Amino acid sequence: MKRAEWDKHVAGWKRSGETAEEYGRPRGIVGKRLQWWSWYLRTQPTVVKSGRATHPGVELLPVRLRSSAPPASTVVHEAGPSARVEILLPNGSVIRAEPRADPDWLGRLILAAGGRAC
Repeated sequence: MKRAEWDKHVAGWKRSGETAEEYGRPRGIVGKRLQWWSWYLRTQPTVVKSGRATHPGVELLPVRLRSSAPPASTVVHEAGPSARVEILLPNGSVIRAEPRADPDWLGRLILAAGGRAC
């Protein structure tokens, strides 16, 4: 039997509610072999040729990906003797730094904390 045939049998077995032996016996299929194919089909990727999936009932649709960038970080700068830069990230994290902090280091810190470069 080919993979597509095993796929149909495994799907039929799962829908039947029977044990592998009960499903396989009248069809001339050894229960252990049916169980192995069930495992194999779950662990192996679906092979797609010319836009057609090998799994019955599966239809591939065209997909267009687009970027969905998170909202920009908010930067608050305070003035005075205790001046600092406060960066509020979209994920709720807050980074506080002195205004003279190295911009490259600060950029890496923002990215590591889950933000976006400003």
